[in-house]
Amino acid sequence: MTCFEKRQMTGKETTLNEPGVSPDTRSGQDLNVSTALKNERHRAVGHLHNVCRTTIMSISPEYQRQGLGSILMQHICENMDRHDRYGYVLSSPAGVRLYSKFGFEAVGQVDTPHGPTTSMMRSRQARAF
Repeated sequence: MTCFEKRQMTGKETTLNEPGVSPDTRSGQDLNVSTALKNERHRAVGHLHNVCRTTIMSISPEYQRQGLGSILMQHICENMDRHDRYGYVLSSPAGVRLYSKFGFEAVGQVDTPHGPTTSMMRSRQARAF
């Protein structure tokens, strides 16, 4: 059964055993992407010590476009501000607009087999609470 056939039957995305891509090749590709993203993060924030990194934020497709991402980001940004921290995120193209809305600015980009990943920073915005 191919990845495409499995996806049709289950409705779930899978990246394992893609036709024409051996597990060894996939591991090598994943390692290269992981290294590139790590290098970009180090380039962007390696010199800073007071950084809040948003590692993974995902909203299930059936709940997207209902403001839930904004609610989560509002909470995260309030926490960053309360603790006088910079913000950093590696964003898919779909997330750039949301992060920009909360003051994140693109500072770099890494091209991956799944599309570009944008490196984004938010300046410290300390506030009295």
